Amino acid sequence: MQTAITVRSEYNEFLIIITMKTKRILAAMLLLTTLNVAAKPALQCRQSGGFAAAKTEKVTLVKAGTLAEALGPHRLAIRELTVEGPIDKKDFQLMSELSQQGLLRKIDLTKTRIMRSGDNYDEQADIFPSGVFAKSLLEDITLGDLSCVFGNSFKGLQAVRRIVFNGNLGHIDAGEPFNQCPRLREIVFNGTIFSTGGPTLAYDCASLERIVLNGLVVQIFLGEPEDCPNFKGYEVNGPVVLSGQPDVIAPQPTPITKQKTLDKLHQAAEMVDESLPGDGFLMMIRSNAKYVLASAISTNGHRNIALSLLEEAAAEGFRDVSDMGNAPYWEPLRQDERFQKAYAQIKANDQKWREENDFMLVLKKAGPYVQDATPLPDFTYASADDANLVRVRQYFRLDSIAGTGDELSRIKNIMYWLHDEIRHDGGGGIPDVARNAIDLHRACKQEDRGLNCRGLAIILSELYLAMGWPARFVTCEPKAYATDSDCHVICMVWSHNLGKWLWMDPTFAAYICDDEGTPLGIGEVRERLINDQPLVLNEDANWNHQSMQTIDRYLYQYMAKNLYYLSTYQHNGFQSEDYGNRKPGFGKQFITLAPTGRDYRDSKYITHDAKYFFNAPISK
Repeated sequence: MQTAITVRSEYNEFLIIITMKTKRILAAMLLLTTLNVAAKPALQCRQSGGFAAAKTEKVTLVKAGTLAEALGPHRLAIRELTVEGPIDKKDFQLMSELSQQGLLRKIDLTKTRIMRSGDNYDEQADIFPSGVFAKSLLEDITLGDLSCVFGNSFKGLQAVRRIVFNGNLGHIDAGEPFNQCPRLREIVFNGTIFSTGGPTLAYDCASLERIVLNGLVVQIFLGEPEDCPNFKGYEVNGPVVLSGQPDVIAPQPTPITKQKTLDKLHQAAEMVDESLPGDGFLMMIRSNAKYVLASAISTNGHRNIALSLLEEAAAEGFRDVSDMGNAPYWEPLRQDERFQKAYAQIKANDQKWREENDFMLVLKKAGPYVQDATPLPDFTYASADDANLVRVRQYFRLDSIAGTGDELSRIKNIMYWLHDEIRHDGGGGIPDVARNAIDLHRACKQEDRGLNCRGLAIILSELYLAMGWPARFVTCEPKAYATDSDCHVICMVWSHNLGKWLWMDPTFAAYICDDEGTPLGIGEVRERLINDQPLVLNEDANWNHQSMQTIDRYLYQYMAKNLYYLSTYQHNGFQSEDYGNRKPGFGKQFITLAPTGRDYRDSKYITHDAKYFFNAPISK
């Protein structure tokens, strides 16, 4: 027996042929056309003799990554799905696939817990995995407790109309987490928000009408969305303690005196450690939230709670002393010995931070480079005749990309092309494919994704090698690399005509020159920073063509921090990173250039010899 069913939703029309034999159902789905029709939002399954409704399913998982098994073989028929229990990135990807290949349009994840699935920023526990729904046709998304939501998390969702956060949210980045969602009308936050970035939460969402804040907001720095012509404003239904943009979102009520609001503050104080777990960035956000909560609670006579929060903030590194000496909300506590001790700790935190984070000063205080007494292996480079590099040259049509100009223009052209071809996505990491230029490029095109700085530098180094220019991708790290994971990876390429290494950064389409226009290498830039010699950043350096880079921001702040340790592989060729990168301790393949008196735990070789590290290339 065969039954033909036409299935229509607002975006797609399908023909499903269902064959029933011995109680087994084999379904073949053919996408007839993609329509933008004014159909009813509810799915209609029209069948001779009546209507068959799509499934609504609720599952409780015991182990993350098992959603496929829990839903069973007929999961393509599910339209509305509620999941409880632990989930991970694999489960998110499945939900996205079910919306593309099946009928899934609505998910409720209020009672889920996101488990760690990898080492990237967005693969940690309780952090929403960025871009996981990018190709989905989900229309309604509800989420639960989250510690962090990064920029671009909800980029390019073509069908989504409503996104709801039902749980508490530790921090939401303002790097446009909601962007290019043409049908998104409403974003709702029902739980406590401890912190936001600023100022842009949403960008290029043509249908967005409102952002609703129903819960307590501890600190918020959001402004108006950009390129959202139908936006009518924020709807604030809960108390806001601190607003960085009071003209857009005003603190309310002011002053905070209502018992209901005070209860919310006490509840937030009890939840802040759970909502913002861990060290590093999240600890910084957590200490800030505790300080703001303490300042709000102190004005309501609850001194012990306020003092405890202030002490915890100080112990976790809070360092902003700008208002502690004269802000009126600290008057009830100012003479208290506990307040004074916390104040002293916060001032000490600030001094320590300045000593460690005035990055130009840190770099200038670094030990000098000296010649090594013990010889180390030469850096080697695969020839352009290597079969895999020949394949790279042909696959990318590099001769056409490089053009017919002089050597320097061809080197720049390849860097600029890659910058335009694959966007930078720091939170998205590197796809799980072989780490070579061809496979990384294919994954980005197939998944419509970007790469972090490492992935971009890996590709660029292979493009240069394929064209006959020796090149290395170099991991640039800060002095505090053990606690500061914000490193950067760029490329050094050898110019045969200039007889020197050149700095090429595909993430920012950046290169550096001296004041006479001569391009510089990494070692030269570092030395000139230390000696206060002039440096020039190319005028068109930018991030994803969304923000231009200044020399102060890019070089004297960001790169000055990250030029303390320089690490690279001894052999450089096709798929160099896979020399052990899939195993723990892949950094042991590195050779690291460190200042005298400093060690580095993750390298096979440590050198203090800049002449060796930046020696002219030897082909192999």
